[in-house]
Amino acid sequence: MYFNHSDLVVDASAYDAIAHSQFLKEEFVHVTETTVRRSADETVTGLVIQGRRTYLSIFKTGSMVLPNQPAPEGQVNFNMWIDDRTKLPLIRDSLARTTHTDARLSQISRAFQSRIVAPFDVVAPSYPDSADVRARSTVISRNLEVFRLLYPDLSPSQYGTTREIAQLISNRYLPELLMNDVTRFTVVVSHAELERLQETFEAYGYTLRWQGDRRSCRSEIAQRALHRN
Repeated sequence: MYFNHSDLVVDASAYDAIAHSQFLKEEFVHVTETTVRRSADETVTGLVIQGRRTYLSIFKTGSMVLPNQPAPEGQVNFNMWIDDRTKLPLIRDSLARTTHTDARLSQISRAFQSRIVAPFDVVAPSYPDSADVRARSTVISRNLEVFRLLYPDLSPSQYGTTREIAQLISNRYLPELLMNDVTRFTVVVSHAELERLQETFEAYGYTLRWQGDRRSCRSEIAQRALHRN
């Protein structure tokens, strides 16, 4: 399991500043604004800051980052990836044991040619909603059969379930710009958010350690430092 991307929810002024930054778009990293239609009556629009294998998604306050759930300002989602989607039930069971919640395995849907398809499966703990907890984590995996449906012109050698396949075929990563990948970042969270994230990442099998007033989550690819507020 490794880091795939994070969703960050910001106010409209911050979103617009990122969207119109000439430095970001021309020198630092490839930034695109994309809209995904999840169903006949729900769409989500956000900025994608694309690295070689990982990326950040930036949304305005109130966006439907999760289906049917307008996101509050300051929400941060840590979205992990696993290549073998048959292992998701094992992660669900580990989350249920560690977090003492009814961890759920569901699908991420999108509209495609007048039909709804589910290109990704996702598992997450089902903590009760709380206004003071805006940090979450999920584990995502690709449904290879739907991937072939979405990209029928690909050769068999281009099919795959690793996180960077979609980025490679879409040409969203521009190696001539300054940014290579998202490998580390720091967020400030409340004590309640820290405890939930700790439980979640321990269920994933991560090692957590204190560095002064920071708690770090280590993996082979990404490292995120979590500050306790």
